[in-house]
Amino acid sequence: MRIVYFSRRKVESVPDWCEYVPSVEELCRQADVLSIHVPLNQSTTGMVGEKEIRTLRQGSVLLNTSRGRVVDEEAMIRALVDGHLAWMYTPMNHASIPVY
Repeated sequence: MRIVYFSRRKVESVPDWCEYVPSVEELCRQADVLSIHVPLNQSTTGMVGEKEIRTLRQGSVLLNTSRGRVVDEEAMIRALVDGHLAWMYTPMNHASIPVY
């Protein structure tokens, strides 16, 4: 299995089998599973939107372990409903978003 990651700066202490990519967009181009682990702040709010989700390969999996607003949840649900995403996880802290 190949592991690619994005961070604001390259982490030197990662195992040799982890490969740094320079942008979220590049990460989305290469990932079959996108797992998001960031704090919610001004720079991460909306970090993954429609563009990034649609850049993922058809049938990808999106795991948002961060606060809900890091990912555009409506775009994520649209991609799940239309089959672009095979599966997703997000903390469901918004009552208005349906669960599929």
